[in-house]
Amino acid sequence: MIRRILTLFTFLMIIINLSGCLYPAKELAQNKVPSDAQISMVQTAVDQFQNQNNGILPIKTMPSDTPIFEKYIIDFTTLKNNNHLSELPGNSFERGGYFQYALVYVETNPTVKLIDVRTAQKLQEVYRKLHIYRQKNQYLPLSGNIAGKYFEIDFNKLGYAEEQFVISPYSNQSLPIIIDTEGNLYIDYRSDLHQEVRNNDYSHYDDVRYILVDNYPFLPAYSPKYEIKDNYPVLIEN
Repeated sequence: MIRRILTLFTFLMIIINLSGCLYPAKELAQNKVPSDAQISMVQTAVDQFQNQNNGILPIKTMPSDTPIFEKYIIDFTTLKNNNHLSELPGNSFERGGYFQYALVYVETNPTVKLIDVRTAQKLQEVYRKLHIYRQKNQYLPLSGNIAGKYFEIDFNKLGYAEEQFVISPYSNQSLPIIIDTEGNLYIDYRSDLHQEVRNNDYSHYDDVRYILVDNYPFLPAYSPKYEIKDNYPVLIEN
């Protein structure tokens, strides 16, 4: 699991670094924000491709155990080669932007969403330090238990002077990075989910994370599953 995620992150960062060398600073600055127009452009291309290819979607092949929000990454090469896109979205990570394009609801209504690759960058950084730590120690740098197999991380043991966070694409607030007993890292979206369940009906969601999916252009990538107890999101323990 950890090796698969590290490989995925490493590939992602190589593409980002190469892309950053190909585009001038002015263009890169303009392509670091989400764009409804660019999402709509890709959605149209995906719909056209699917309609012309007997329901097949233009997505990359991923391991079967890839988590749902990172599983259906759009294959821009396929869309371009089939003349459904004349150019890649300027804010895509392939062009030096901050966003990876992916699909949700692939079985019923394939919908284009974004993954903020800066979250992947931060997790990759922590994974590297975690990997070094595990080579030297027989245990994980666990701190306080959150629920079941999920724990806070003792970042001091990884060489950090303070707790590490990622910036939420939903609220722009700091979100904790947490760990499970197998050493897998996650982004904890409880604060964002709490805000959404306070303002929206969540009773029809089997997976409450989809309340974020349905109300924003972003996917809650690298997240654990949650349930709602007393109107507050809590991690599912198993």
